[in-house]
Amino acid sequence: MRRLRYLGFQQGMHQLLFQIFPGFTWITWPSFFLGLFWSFVFGWYVAILRAVVFVPLYDFFAART
Repeated sequence: MRRLRYLGFQQGMHQLLFQIFPGFTWITWPSFFLGLFWSFVFGWYVAILRAVVFVPLYDFFAART
């Protein structure tokens, strides 16, 4: 178990889940699916943000060279 601490798993790590995912409760089937849903939503948010912000910036600077 000591090695897991170096990977970021700590006893208080679950507190972050309560703050990030609205309506999250620890280890129930509904909370599992709610966390799965919010992970999917946040993943798409980051993907869209990257496509809207970073890709045009890359295209702009790549075209200048």
